Amino acid sequence: MTRLLLAALLVLTLTGSARPTESQQRWYEAFAGQPEAQNQLARSFWLQHQKSNALYWWQRAAKAGSVSAVNRLLEYFPGNRQQWLKLGVEQGSALAIKQLARYQLTDAQVNWQDWQRRWWQAEYKSALQPEFGDIAALQGQPTVCTEQVTVTGASHADKARYLALLQQLKQLPLPTSQWCFNWQTQPQLSCQSADGIARAQCDVDTTGRTIILAGQGKASSSTNRITLTQSSQRKVLAHELGHWLGLADEYAMSRPLAEQFCRGDYNFDARNLVITRQQIMSKAELKSLWQRLPWRDAVKDWRQLGVKRDNDSWQLGSQQQSVGLYKAATCDYLPGYYAWKPVAEITAMERHQSDHWPALYIKLINQNLMAN
Repeated sequence: MTRLLLAALLVLTLTGSARPTESQQRWYEAFAGQPEAQNQLARSFWLQHQKSNALYWWQRAAKAGSVSAVNRLLEYFPGNRQQWLKLGVEQGSALAIKQLARYQLTDAQVNWQDWQRRWWQAEYKSALQPEFGDIAALQGQPTVCTEQVTVTGASHADKARYLALLQQLKQLPLPTSQWCFNWQTQPQLSCQSADGIARAQCDVDTTGRTIILAGQGKASSSTNRITLTQSSQRKVLAHELGHWLGLADEYAMSRPLAEQFCRGDYNFDARNLVITRQQIMSKAELKSLWQRLPWRDAVKDWRQLGVKRDNDSWQLGSQQQSVGLYKAATCDYLPGYYAWKPVAEITAMERHQSDHWPALYIKLINQNLMAN
């Protein structure tokens, strides 16, 4: 590079009295510190496969304030990525800002508070908001918290999943806007899953409502704990939150779980299911069932819950495609127990892949929240 500089200076000196060519003018401006000329000179060297010369001039252009030069360094010389990213952030490169923010979001050495403090500043918002959303709004707490939820990961690297969870919560139709979410790390967090298919089991002490960010396995929930895995998508999160909000599974439970839930041994007052021991009832029994339905207000007449038989008994199950009584698979593995739901369509509580939350379910959830 030294010889190249001397040669260029000699050319400029010898031709000083003549009108400089475009190439000579570019050299002159590059030596004078003009970033655009330096950028053009670097590109010229790159096209000539002179990578070291291109690197030299793109570095000079970047340090002189050329965002384009920073982007070229990131694209063509990824080996020094961290150096270029820091340089690019100083020069206001949106690409560098996004890449460094994304990198530090998964960096185990950077905690959530420091990441927010570093990146969620006015000067970076225009570059980061399209990808990360309004972090301040996501993290902002309501005036009154009706529920405190702690989100736990094994390291600071999991804060990327925490941010994704906050973004997912904003997209759900569930009434969680008055819930307050807080992030914490527990290095001792240990989760296991047999062959990566079974439910993730995490050995960690928790108090209060807690969402655990585990690795492999299936998501699950209990009274105060939801365990999400790396494969858990927004719809899975919604389904598990549905349990916290008072809704039970409408798919077939495993035999051990069905024995607890369907027999009433499990302390869970489901708002979307009723359990019966028979599928045929007398008029009095059907009226009694109607009276205890959590969705009774949506069923005007008890006769909507079944079909009358010849002997004045009633076969459970609504015939109309409206709110009533419809077979759910919840207790299928427990003979002699029958589960019934209020709607005929497949809901998010029956299939994780479904995104269907009937208006009635949201109403039942709100009633449950008010009662508690």
